[in-house]
Amino acid sequence: MHVTVRCYYTTLLDACDKKSKESRNFCFSLKHTNMSALFLFNRFPNELFYEIFEYLTSYDILYAFSGLNQRIDSLLQNYSKYRFNFQSCTKSQFDFVCKSITCEQIQSLILADNDDTCQQIRTFFQLFYIRKCINIESLNLIEITEQNLSKLLPKIKFLPKLTCLSIDLKNSLIPNIEFGSSLKSLSVTTCSMSRLCELLLSVPLLTKLNVELITDDTNRIVNSSLTTNIHQLKIKLRPKSNVTFNEIGLLFQWMPKLKQLTFIAIRGMRFVHGNQWESLIRMYLSDLKQFHFAIHPNLQHHYISQNLSTFQTPFWLEEKQWIIHCNYYSYVDYHLGNLCRTNFYTLPYCDEQFELFFSTKTLTTPCKSQYATVKNLYFSIDDGARKNINDNYYFSNLDSLTIRNLYKTLPIDSFIDLSTIKHLTIEQGNPINPKECFSYLLMYMTNLQSLQLTWHCLVEITHHFKNQEVCSILSKQIKFLSLIDIISEKEDNGETRQALEKLSQIFSSNLIKVSISVMSFDNIVFIFEQMFQLSSLKFEYNARSNIDSIQLWLKRNIPRLKNFTYEVRSINEKRTCWLLWIGR
Repeated sequence: MHVTVRCYYTTLLDACDKKSKESRNFCFSLKHTNMSALFLFNRFPNELFYEIFEYLTSYDILYAFSGLNQRIDSLLQNYSKYRFNFQSCTKSQFDFVCKSITCEQIQSLILADNDDTCQQIRTFFQLFYIRKCINIESLNLIEITEQNLSKLLPKIKFLPKLTCLSIDLKNSLIPNIEFGSSLKSLSVTTCSMSRLCELLLSVPLLTKLNVELITDDTNRIVNSSLTTNIHQLKIKLRPKSNVTFNEIGLLFQWMPKLKQLTFIAIRGMRFVHGNQWESLIRMYLSDLKQFHFAIHPNLQHHYISQNLSTFQTPFWLEEKQWIIHCNYYSYVDYHLGNLCRTNFYTLPYCDEQFELFFSTKTLTTPCKSQYATVKNLYFSIDDGARKNINDNYYFSNLDSLTIRNLYKTLPIDSFIDLSTIKHLTIEQGNPINPKECFSYLLMYMTNLQSLQLTWHCLVEITHHFKNQEVCSILSKQIKFLSLIDIISEKEDNGETRQALEKLSQIFSSNLIKVSISVMSFDNIVFIFEQMFQLSSLKFEYNARSNIDSIQLWLKRNIPRLKNFTYEVRSINEKRTCWLLWIGR
């Protein structure tokens, strides 16, 4: 019997270790196993179950083991190390988890008010009182609104075990409020220098800070005598942040124990001088061991080598051995004439975003294996092709690829591992060769799940929906579809319904999330009737319609909309966007 139990346990661990489709299949078979095997399984001590749980997502733990018997149900109810990531989850999964747990069982929590999970944060905290989440250690709030955050923050500081907090605030500044004193790691977006100073005073144990910084628009005096215990700092600047070198210097004064610095600027014209960086580091950061750097200024060609040389002094090359790499591509600005989009950066690359043109010129010799951190690549196939692009770059771990000018077949797989890509965007208005380019991409993108493109582009790549091979691959793989401009601004004349019928022929069985434009709400009904797996819908419509009347109309005419959240956003004077997150 002990041998049988051990074999059963080993089989389960092997399935769990795959952490994906195989583990879900095993979880399903566990629910339908025979009684003798289940009896042996039930003889596992609690410690073995806890070890098994380490190999599964928290959702899979609940899905696989709940309802097997009273003993295992009791085990699940007393387990207090659930780690939930609700970003991009379906509402049915969300509802199932919320019915299965209590506040005290959560150790780590990620919530997101993204387009495909609208109102998730508000919905969760309507069900769970945050101050009862006494065992939570890590909390990540993505795209949270200022209104929701202002309600949560006064309560967050009372969570006794919370050591890691991340706040991605939607279109607003971090409010003026104290954080919990137990925090050791903090990530915040859109924070001013004065606000950051006040914030740091409330978190004395903080050792790790990730901040998206903007300059102060007031004349408030910032405390220059502040001293923190921060060892790891990541600063990110938006294109119009207006942060100066003096403010960065002040920030360094607050952090004399800093050992690791990451600095990313989407433009960064002010920060292209290596001698200024050398001066600040020598003056304030004597303990700094790691320097990660990526800035992307627009420069005139003759300034590129001049600025690069300031990072090639003995301080950089010999004393610190921090190598700054450089590449650029040329373009014509309507107002400023000929410019170069220039990239100065260290390796391994420190940002998840990377922009590469086929005409990109490289002034240094990078190590092609050092781009594994890049998750999202923007790639433009322009005319000035470089023969050595696959000698300098290799992207082995992409989640998302955006392609511009897909007009000829290129050996992209020589510098991109296409098998890792889950999301593909083909930019609006691009020329495309449907017979070669897209078929080539689909052949290698074996994990592709999400596609964003125009209706015209979809018609092209499927050869007016006559290319059976392409249509079959799209039908099997694509779960998330975003279509741009499926209709014109004219009144619907039946062409939209014909287009939707074509879509349903390809995508009706697997499509989970859709983003689309409509002129008639009858087309929304058609979408729900044909795409029965749909859990998230984003649609644009004429802004003159009344929001309350639309909500009532949707509930009356679409039987599935008994359990859903929604959000309405204004695009312009004529168009409004609806987001639906739909449960069962």
